[in-house]
Amino acid sequence: MFKKWSRRSSVSLAIACLTFAVVYLWGPKEASTASFFSSTQQWAVTSDGYNIIARYNFDTQSWALSSWNYGSGYFYYNVPFGTHKAFYLFDDNTQRWTESIYIKDFAL
Repeated sequence: MFKKWSRRSSVSLAIACLTFAVVYLWGPKEASTASFFSSTQQWAVTSDGYNIIARYNFDTQSWALSSWNYGSGYFYYNVPFGTHKAFYLFDDNTQRWTESIYIKDFAL
């Protein structure tokens, strides 16, 4: 009886030591539970001609235009807290607005 108990206790002790070693040696040094979106986002534009991006700010009721871009590229924009904006993509080849993005930050 004592021999069987001794074997069980040594196996349990070995498993406990191995678990402790794995968690202590290979575990994360620091962890954070906070997650957030970056304040800078990007809009990927695929095009074989000229395009321009217009931004309308509903808070200030103002328009802003990017410079004319030829071909594919990225348009970077900031998304601060409380933003209320719309983005529109104008394609010069088709002479029309082809895409839009509407962003409104709601308080939770």
